[in-house]
Amino acid sequence: MTVFIAAPLAFVTGLRMSSAWPKKAAGLNKAYPIEWARAVHFPVMIYFVAFIVVHVFLVLSTGALRNLNHMYGVRDDDGWLGFWVFLASVAVMVAAWFLARPIFLRPIASLMGKVSR
Repeated sequence: MTVFIAAPLAFVTGLRMSSAWPKKAAGLNKAYPIEWARAVHFPVMIYFVAFIVVHVFLVLSTGALRNLNHMYGVRDDDGWLGFWVFLASVAVMVAAWFLARPIFLRPIASLMGKVSR
C-alpha cells in the first residue's frame, strides 16, 4: 500500500500542486484539476504521518535497543551502538533542518547568481 499506492499518489498530487506544473496547458489542467490534487494529497499525508507514528511505536515497544541495533548498528544484540548512531542521525537531521533556512542558504546561492528576497 505505502510503496505502490500512497507514494505514487503523493508524488503525482505534489507535482500537480508545484510550480513545475505547466500553467498554460488548459486541456491538462482541465483533465487533472488542482482541487482534485489537493483533495487527495492531504489524506495521503495523513496516511504517511500515521504510518510513521505506528512504526516508530512498534520499534520502540518491541525492544528498542535490539531494533535500533538491527537498523543502525548492523548487530543482533542489545548493545547501545544502534542507539548512538540513531541519535547522531537525528542530530544531523535537526542541523540540516536548521541550516536549510534562507539566512544560511542565501550566501551559498548568491555564489551562483543574483538571489532575490
